[in-house]
Amino acid sequence: MTKQLNSQYYIITRENNDNYPLLCESSESDDDYLKLIQKNRLSEETTLIFDVANPKVSQPEFVDYHSLPEPVISKTIASIIAKKSLPYIQLIPTEIRYKNILHKDYYYLHVLNEIECLNAAATDCDEDDGEYELETLVLDEKKLSKIKEKNRLLFYLKEDVSPKDCIIHESLVNEIIDTDPKGIQFISLPEWSIDCDFN
Repeated sequence: MTKQLNSQYYIITRENNDNYPLLCESSESDDDYLKLIQKNRLSEETTLIFDVANPKVSQPEFVDYHSLPEPVISKTIASIIAKKSLPYIQLIPTEIRYKNILHKDYYYLHVLNEIECLNAAATDCDEDDGEYELETLVLDEKKLSKIKEKNRLLFYLKEDVSPKDCIIHESLVNEIIDTDPKGIQFISLPEWSIDCDFN
């Protein structure tokens, strides 16, 4: 029996640990970050610098996944994604700065792939003038099935939704989990709810 498409997808999220710091844009990367959130490609020569958002964190650990909230990932995870040669992904070299020390070997995961595939009728959400506040998330499997799997391994919903989380296919999830990463968790779509973002 074919596995339902919704069960093949996960939300990427940060592991809830106060020692795994959130990040924020630095003055050096302000202009580049604006281009990123506007979904523009950056020059291949670009290196981003992000700061620790809460410098008072007592014992920050620099792990495989940090967020801005967009994903900043380790070289280990980036190499798995890079091997897929996905044209809609840009892995931008990134340095995390904490107390004037730069932690390198990170990459900003710039996902330029947006797919219109929200199953609003099956999703628990509040809709107001085309904007959706999600409580749960169900994808439109009919729309997804018409897209080659390689073209939907990583994507964001094209619809105006909140939260707007990165969605990842189980094939990538399994490869990443095999590396025993720290700081990242994957929540399957059937199990995801807005409460997961606060746990």
